[in-house]
Amino acid sequence: MLMEAQCPAFASSCPFAAVKANSCPYFNAGCPFKDASDMLMIQQQLEEAIPKSHHEQGTAAKEVLDMFKHIHQVSVAKKEELGACPVFVTTCPFKTIVKNGRPLVDELELRTWGIFDNDDIVSQQIEGHLAKDLKYGTKKSHKEAENVHFIREFIKGNINKDAYMTMVAMFYYIYSELEQQMRLAFTMKNPVFSPLHFPQELERKEALEADLAYYFGSEWATTMPAPTKATEEYIARLQHVGANEPSVLVSHAYTRYLGDLSGGQLLKRIAIKSLGLKDGNGTAFYDFNKMAQSHKQFKNMYRRTLDNLQVDEAMSTRLVDEANLAFLLNMKIFEELDVMSGFNTVENQQIQAELRRKEGEISQEVKKQGGVCPFAKMMGQPGVKELALKYHGADLTTEEFDELKTEYDTVKLNSQKKLLKQFGVSIVILVAAISISIYSNHF
Repeated sequence: MLMEAQCPAFASSCPFAAVKANSCPYFNAGCPFKDASDMLMIQQQLEEAIPKSHHEQGTAAKEVLDMFKHIHQVSVAKKEELGACPVFVTTCPFKTIVKNGRPLVDELELRTWGIFDNDDIVSQQIEGHLAKDLKYGTKKSHKEAENVHFIREFIKGNINKDAYMTMVAMFYYIYSELEQQMRLAFTMKNPVFSPLHFPQELERKEALEADLAYYFGSEWATTMPAPTKATEEYIARLQHVGANEPSVLVSHAYTRYLGDLSGGQLLKRIAIKSLGLKDGNGTAFYDFNKMAQSHKQFKNMYRRTLDNLQVDEAMSTRLVDEANLAFLLNMKIFEELDVMSGFNTVENQQIQAELRRKEGEISQEVKKQGGVCPFAKMMGQPGVKELALKYHGADLTTEEFDELKTEYDTVKLNSQKKLLKQFGVSIVILVAAISISIYSNHF
C-alpha cells in the first residue's frame, strides 16, 4: 500500500491490522485500500463502502465508534513513539464520519495527510530546512484558521453562494496585488524571492477573472464587491513588504499557492458539488492548467527550492513570522465571510478567540518557545496591529501589553509628527511661491 511505504508509522507493518480484523467486516478479506495509489481513490472507496447504518444514528454506530476508539489508542502509542502527527494536530479527523456524515478522508486531506510523503523525504536529503521551518512554524496559525466557521461549514458542503462569490472577488484583489509585487521583486532580482517566482505555473489573476465573469457577468469589474476592510489590510501589507522588504514575499507566496495546490483541490470538489457547478465554470481559480508536472511534483520542487535558498537563521525566523501574519490576514477575510454567511458575529468571534487563548491552545506553546508576540517587532506596519492584539494579546502580561501598545503609539505619533512637518514645509514653500508670483506680477 502506498501509505505503508511513505508513513513511518507503517514502517514494519500496518499498526491497525488487529483493529481491521476484529472490528469491521469491511476488512475481513484484508486491507481494502492496499491497491490505493492516492487519497482520492481511498475517498471513492469509502464513499461506496460506508452504509448509512454506520453513521451517527445508524444501527452499527456503536461498532464504528468502538473501532475508532481502537484506532485512537494505537495512534496515541504511535505518537509517543514517533512524535506528533500533523493529521491529528487539532482534533481527531475521524470523528467527522459520525458527526457530519462526510467521508473521513475529506478531513484527512485538508490536514495535509501527505506530510510524510516523498516531498518531505526529498527535503530531508538536502541541507536546507526552510520548508520545514515554514510548515511547523505556522502550525499555530493554521490551527486558528481551522476554527473559523466559514471553513468548517465549507468542508461540510454548507456554502453560502453570495459569500463564496465575495471570496472570489476578494481573492482577485489580493492575488492581483501579490502578483504585481512579486513581478517587481523579480525584476529587481531580489536574491531570496527570485528563485521562487513561477508566474506561468502559479499566477491566479487570469483564472480569477474567468470566475468573476461567470459569477458577476461580463461587466464584473464594475459589479463585483469592493474590497472589504480585511482585504484592504491584506493589500496594504503586501504593498508594504513589496516596497520595504521584498524578500518576505516568499512567505505570502508559500501561504497562498501551496495551500491552493493542496487543500484548495479538496475545496474545489466540495464547491462543485455544493454549488452545482458544471463544465469547469466557477472554479478556474483552483485549476493550474499551465503546470507541466503534477501538483505533487511541483510542490516537491518548490520545497526543494525553499531549502536551497541562501538564508540564515534570522531570515528564516523572519519568513516564518511573516507567514504567520499571512495566515492570519487570510483568516480575517474568512471571518468576514463567516459573518456574511450568518455562521457567526463579530462579537462572538472575539469571544471565541479569547477563549481559545485562555484554554492554552496557543499561549502554552508560545511560552515554551520563550516568545511573547511574534508581531511585536512589526508593530506600526500595515496589517499588524489588530492581528497582534486580537490573536496574541492574551499571551502578554499587563506590562508587556502596555509596552507593545506604547511602542505602537510611539510609531504612530512619530508618523503623525513627520506628516505635520512635511505639511508645514509644503505650506511654507507654497506661500513663498505665491509671494514670488505676486511680486513678479506686480513688476
